[in-house]
Amino acid sequence: MIKASVVVLAIVAAVVAAPASDSVELTGEAVLDVNGTGPDGKGNTADDTWQFWFETVVPRGKFLHLDLCTQKMTADQREKGIYDAKAKRGKGKVQGPIADKLPNPKETEGWIFHSDWDGRFEGVWADKKTKKVILYPYVEKGQHRCVAISYTVPKAGTYALSGGMSDLHVWKHEKHDGIFWQIATSADAGKSVKVVAKGGPFGDEVAPASTKIDVKDIKLAAGELLFIIVDPGKWWGSDMASLDDIKITRTGD
Repeated sequence: MIKASVVVLAIVAAVVAAPASDSVELTGEAVLDVNGTGPDGKGNTADDTWQFWFETVVPRGKFLHLDLCTQKMTADQREKGIYDAKAKRGKGKVQGPIADKLPNPKETEGWIFHSDWDGRFEGVWADKKTKKVILYPYVEKGQHRCVAISYTVPKAGTYALSGGMSDLHVWKHEKHDGIFWQIATSADAGKSVKVVAKGGPFGDEVAPASTKIDVKDIKLAAGELLFIIVDPGKWWGSDMASLDDIKITRTGD
């Protein structure tokens, strides 16, 4: 009886000592976190676990942080946008009403770029009503470019990313070419990315409305970034997409 008790205790101790899961899921709470998870207390900076990005027009493949948190905007800015009185044409730096073209604008917050983008559409968003994370590409100077979410890898090893994306918004337009996705890595804080997998099109009534993502054997060093990217192809206007059940798992050393 004593020996059996020792065995039971050993099993219990092993269970208690088992390491926590090496999986993490992307949720809307990450997008809504104004302060971020890093020690600087500022959201969407280099020390945060989840970061939110847009791709530059020149050069392609370089990403910069989205720099304006909509939760910090005043009610007046949310309704009218942000304007520059010195602009030659009085053009809004960020047009409003913010998030107006998303499914639940009154319950949607996110990260956009403090420029001449149209904040009714473009950025990385969290819909508090549906609990969905939404990526909406952007257009600048006539160029259609990507938006992205990155995960900061806490430990070196082999990783897998699974989940899916769904089309959320369809306009009737002859330019529709569907939505594309990329999975990429960055070892230099977003200055350049290496695409390790891509797919599409889906959505826009030119392809199935959703797609699955299952990428394995991604070798990453501690501190590297793993990117989830929505690429609008040649047309951005209807490429609003939700990220569905995104899970990142460390599968080996």
